[in-house]
Formats: sequence, structure tokens, C-alpha cells
Amino acid sequence: VGDVAVLVSSGFEPVKGSTPIGPLPTPSAPTLRQGPTSGSIKARTVKIKGAYSYNWRLSLSSAPTIYLEEVQTTAARYIFTGLTPGQTYIVQVVAVGAAGETSWSNPVTSMMVI
Repeated sequence: VGDVAVLVSSGFEPVKGSTPIGPLPTPSAPTLRQGPTSGSIKARTVKIKGAYSYNWRLSLSSAPTIYLEEVQTTAARYIFTGLTPGQTYIVQVVAVGAAGETSWSNPVTSMMVI
């Protein structure tokens, strides 16, 4: 392991190794917008370098610890669907990297209009 002379003699070129990033910063609070259809919310956060995936969760503001939806994406965005107009929802996101999960973002509240 790590013997460059053996690597070069076998016909391969050495490549600079990557340095582990370590713990990732907590994602910024997501921005929320009305989704493309009635009963949907578009959630987006700033992409974090080194994040493999993002875990999203949604709850009603009247029951903030009961999660109606928990989903994992590889993108820093997600569209929640099947929501009820007139209800107020809370959305949070966490990033996942080589060192594990970050802390959850600050919660963001949005009322479903249509």
C-alpha cells in the first residue's frame, strides 16, 4: 500500500489522493416556495461540498415532532406533495457525508395557499 514504484512499474500512473472533508457544516434553513401543483411545496437549500445526500422532513406546525414525510435525496432540493391547503408545515434538512450526518437545519414554516 502506498508503493509508487510498484504502481508505476505495473503501467499505472499515480494520482493524487483525495483528502477526506471531515464533518460537514449544518445546511442553511431551506427556502420554500409554492410547488408546481396544488398541495405541493418546493424546498431548496444551499448545496454543501462533500454531501452525498440530504435527508428532508416535513411536519405540521401544530405537531412539530410528528413527521408526515421523511425522504432522502441526492439533490439539495425536494418537492413535497399531497399537502392540505390552509395547513402550516415545517420543513428541515440534514446533509450526509463521509463523516455522517450534520445537525438539522433551522426549521422553516410555510402555509399551503393552494
